[in-house]
Amino acid sequence: MHQRLSSAKDPGAARAELTYSVEASLRGASLLSVTLGTGLQNQIRVQLAALGHPVVGDRKYSPAEASETRIARVALHAEYLQFSHPRTGEAVEVASEPSSDFRSLLRSLKPSGGRH
Repeated sequence: MHQRLSSAKDPGAARAELTYSVEASLRGASLLSVTLGTGLQNQIRVQLAALGHPVVGDRKYSPAEASETRIARVALHAEYLQFSHPRTGEAVEVASEPSSDFRSLLRSLKPSGGRH
């Protein structure tokens, strides 16, 4: 499935909302914290690519990322998830540390210089 950016006037459009904040400015990239208002498949990837700021390693929505060698996947990490269990309705919370490839990518993007 490939999504496209739609306008609010498009009757076939699905509403997709997210909020984000910049957690760190890196070399040629930014580390974002994203909160989804809706949960459409590939929503983060589609919206950031449409803004001209694709996710590192996202070869599907940004062909220029095909040359990315620092990570072999889309550089997204779900640090914290909260949802209602589909059968019981109970709140489920999951926390996860970034994987080694994600941490390595962040280290490679750290700005040089500054205080020692």
